[in-house]
Amino acid sequence: MRNRMRQAFEDQDRDDDGDDMPGGYDTGETQESYIDDQGRAVHRPPKKEWQGCWAPPELFRLLERGRINGKEFVLLLVIGNYVRHGNSPRGCYASNAYLARIVHLKSAETIRRMLHRLKRKGLVRQLSFDGKTRFLDTKFAPVKPWKRID
Repeated sequence: MRNRMRQAFEDQDRDDDGDDMPGGYDTGETQESYIDDQGRAVHRPPKKEWQGCWAPPELFRLLERGRINGKEFVLLLVIGNYVRHGNSPRGCYASNAYLARIVHLKSAETIRRMLHRLKRKGLVRQLSFDGKTRFLDTKFAPVKPWKRID
């Protein structure tokens, strides 16, 4: 009985282009599916390549001491992640609007103010601006070495 249910489940998921992914595209990842103890079909989404974000201890100390708030902490992690794992060797080029969506803030203006505060604190720097695209890095994920200021 279980094998018949599994076969029916697999046939139902197969679409016109022959892969097991809905929508007619192939991500190269297989979707894990199984039948649970009650005979219900259970889908698990494909596993993503990105497995998390590492935060340096210095960043946690800044948060604990109240030098940055929680949203600034997350913003620094996001920018650092794009510097380390992004597709540009020049740094993070995400717009303020995009960063606001990622950090779950209401407006790009809030991100602009946060970046301004983080620049004043020496935690973020703008590497370049070509009139359209701005490139950022953080002290914790530098594109190139930061000059030490005593």
